[in-house]
Amino acid sequence: MNAALLLALLLPLAAPAQDPAPDATLDAEIRTLRQEIIDMNSELQAAERDFLFPASTRYTVFVSMDTAKLFDLRSVEVRLDDRIVAHHIYTEREVYALQRGGMHQIYIGSIAPGEHELVAYFLGTDHKKRDYRRGVSHKFVKRSKPQFTELKITNIRSRRLPEFDVRIWE
Repeated sequence: MNAALLLALLLPLAAPAQDPAPDATLDAEIRTLRQEIIDMNSELQAAERDFLFPASTRYTVFVSMDTAKLFDLRSVEVRLDDRIVAHHIYTEREVYALQRGGMHQIYIGSIAPGEHELVAYFLGTDHKKRDYRRGVSHKFVKRSKPQFTELKITNIRSRRLPEFDVRIWE
C-alpha cells in the first residue's frame, strides 16, 4: 500500500515536461489584454476630459522656455480672475526638459466665455544666482471654442535677464 502511494506521488514528477506552447499562448494573451486595458484607459481619460471640460469652456495653460542657462526656474503660480488655479514647483529634470523645448501643461479647466485676466508669477534664480521673481498679466476674451495660452520664458540678451511672454492660441 505504501509503495502504491509513493508511486502515485512520484509519477507526476517523472512525467515529461509539458509543451511550452501553452505558456507562450498565455503570455501573448496577457500582452493583448494589457494593451486593451491601456487603450481603454486612454479612451476613458479623453471622455472624462471632454465631460469635465467641454470644448466651449475649456481653457489650458502651458509653460515653455526658450532660455539657456540665464534663468533657473523654480516655480510658477497661475491666477485666473484673481483666483489661484495652479502652482507648480519644478524639479531639475522638468527644467531640463523645458530648456530642451518641452512644454508643461500647468492648468486645464473650464471658464465661461467673456473677458478674463491671467496673472502668472515666475520664481527662480538668474545667471548670477540671485533670486528673481517676475509677474506677467494678460487680459483676454474667451470665445466659445477651446483656448490655449502659452507662458513662454525667453531671454533679453542685452540685459541677460529672462522675459515672460503670453501667447494665446485658439
